Amino acid sequence: MLGTATALMERFCERVVVVLSAEDQVDQACLDCGRAERFYSQRASQGMGYSLADVAAWLPAHDPLLVMLADKPFVRACTVQTVQARMTPDTIVVPRWQQQGGHPVGFGENLRHLLLDLEGDAGARGLIRTHPDLVDAVEVEDEAIVVDIDTPEQLRSACQRFPVDE
Repeated sequence: MLGTATALMERFCERVVVVLSAEDQVDQACLDCGRAERFYSQRASQGMGYSLADVAAWLPAHDPLLVMLADKPFVRACTVQTVQARMTPDTIVVPRWQQQGGHPVGFGENLRHLLLDLEGDAGARGLIRTHPDLVDAVEVEDEAIVVDIDTPEQLRSACQRFPVDE
């Protein structure tokens, strides 16, 4: 799944960084075949908020962030393009499917400082909730933005539900 998500992001992003914890066991072939960089967050095991804060501090301050989760490998390419096209320096772009927020989420470069204080396992959900004035919610026809795939059974089911995106 990591390789699929990485390949999708590489189609649209100049720089792709995969955030890992030191404990992650990653098939090196997934990352070696593309141009994705690896970033090892020392606090990743404490939650996604810490991982986001760490990578936001590590990347150049002028870079916007487009956050994609590896457990959402069926997100359509047009969804990534839509989020990317709506990004501005001062917005958080959140794709929505049937009133549910999903991924990828875009953070404008002027908002990077807000990511530096993230903690816990909720990622940036709290940030999005507390700053609705910064959020550009865009409806997409892509259920995969809200479907987590964490088990082999969920993957089998998703393979049957979602077409292969081109």
